[in-house]
Amino acid sequence: MPETAFQRDIAWSEQETNDKAPTVYEEENVQVVNTRKKTFIQRIAFRRSPLTHEPIWKIALRPVIVVLIPAVLWSTIAFGIGIGIFVVVSTTAATAYTQVYHFTTWQVGLVWIASIIGNILGMPFGGYFSDWVANRATSKNGGIREPEMRLPAVSIAMLCYPASLLLYGMGINYQVHWMVPTLGIFLCKSVSFSHCPSD
Repeated sequence: MPETAFQRDIAWSEQETNDKAPTVYEEENVQVVNTRKKTFIQRIAFRRSPLTHEPIWKIALRPVIVVLIPAVLWSTIAFGIGIGIFVVVSTTAATAYTQVYHFTTWQVGLVWIASIIGNILGMPFGGYFSDWVANRATSKNGGIREPEMRLPAVSIAMLCYPASLLLYGMGINYQVHWMVPTLGIFLCKSVSFSHCPSD
């Protein structure tokens, strides 16, 4: 990505006399040069100068190193489990509804309306509600925001996600009314949006 591999030529100001490198707050001592924006033609050109001069092995190994960071590892596992659950539900629904409830193809298709409704209802919780919870906690903390301030909003998904899987799996296993696993699909899709913070 051009914004990630952007080459910045930083020249320290001659006013900096001590050996200590300037901090983030000493912006007056830093001058950024060569920041001219490329034209549209330059951005879509097939032939251009490389975005980085780092060796390819270093670029290839960087994601492996980054995934060892606890926050990145946790996010990867959580997101991967969510995708895996959705894939399992998507691939088993047609067979389950056909064999257990004797649904036709078009009836199985109608079941996924629950997924659409769940997405629509879950989006406000993933954005506005999560922001509201974090902003309220930030104001109580004197204007300092911490990542943990989104946890109360995420806790809703922490309870509803397992509940949705139980509704779907046990509903089909015990052959209860078809609305029970369909409610599980609805809940699964709604909480998959509600636990995605906007920043």
